[in-house]
Amino acid sequence: MFDSQEILDNLFDGVYVVTRNRKITYWNKTAEEITGYSAEELTGTHCFDGTLKHVDENGVNLCHEGCPLAWAMAHRCKHEASLFLHHKDGHSTKKC
Repeated sequence: MFDSQEILDNLFDGVYVVTRNRKITYWNKTAEEITGYSAEELTGTHCFDGTLKHVDENGVNLCHEGCPLAWAMAHRCKHEASLFLHHKDGHSTKKC
């Protein structure tokens, strides 16, 4: 039988889990591949710390204003958004 972490680690999608104050508590292997950041580097940090630099299609930084995670938590419902992350090597990732 598989445990939930093993399942999340083997998804083709990047997955990360945050607390209500957006502290990263889990970062799966595909998230590592997409961003270049290891779980050890990001677990315990906040998604808005400036490392990932979530931006929309117009290059607007969503981390402090317009954050989809903050919106979903505030409204207690699912929310879908298209965004880009900052890769460790300096380039933007593909649309997430």
